[in-house]
Amino acid sequence: MAKPNHGSSVAAAAKAAQAERDEDGPQGIGPQVSEVARNKAQPEPENDFTDGVITVVKDEGGTQTFDSFAEALVYSNDGDTLQVGKGTYTETFALDERVTIVGEQGAILDGSKVANGSLATIDLLDGSSGSTISGLEIIAVEGQFGSALTSNVNNDVNNVKLTNNTFNAGVNTSGSLVYLNPGSDGFVIDGNTFQGAALTGSPLLGIEGDDIIVTNNDFGDVAGTYPKVEVFEGANGTTDDVKLVGNTGIDNLSAGANGAEFYS
Repeated sequence: MAKPNHGSSVAAAAKAAQAERDEDGPQGIGPQVSEVARNKAQPEPENDFTDGVITVVKDEGGTQTFDSFAEALVYSNDGDTLQVGKGTYTETFALDERVTIVGEQGAILDGSKVANGSLATIDLLDGSSGSTISGLEIIAVEGQFGSALTSNVNNDVNNVKLTNNTFNAGVNTSGSLVYLNPGSDGFVIDGNTFQGAALTGSPLLGIEGDDIIVTNNDFGDVAGTYPKVEVFEGANGTTDDVKLVGNTGIDNLSAGANGAEFYS
């Protein structure tokens, strides 16, 4: 049987409304039919990637392409989507707006060779609350304290989703791959890969925030004996409601703070 189209659905709604009309009530059926027409389900747009290009899809409609995150983020606003085509983007950036960043397989953000004083390839600031970052390989900044992604120590960053990324330490031997400072609340870290074979002096994932969900991630080998995941006491002396569920490779978890729940 053929699937009815939207026009057929509206016609059916009109017929049903006509049949159910009360003789003593309003005689028009326009409002009911209009409601059906307005509620037509709109399919989610598919990502449209171009190699070596970042396409900004505006929340209100329209697109623009850029060669770098620096340019794309100047153009983008809250609610926009950045579609990152495969290729290597050699840069670091601070994120201060609520956007969705989605990478095509093979999209690499490499901060390891950037000599601009950045301590993280991606530094999350206040305005990035509510953002989603997915599908990227993010290579950490080299040097002491260098990371792939951090929430800025002086900012409150909430409800960020990090999904299906690869966080790569590269040759970095000291800085943690992902570090959530105090004031980082409501993060979801799901389906990522943490690669830190060269890492010796910090965890792959360090947490000082609250209400952090860490699920279905793969934590790779490290060169040293430092714990792969460490839950620290936050600025107020405690860290609450940190849950780790369904992850692999973290048999050496250190959870020194109140409220941490670990499920292997």
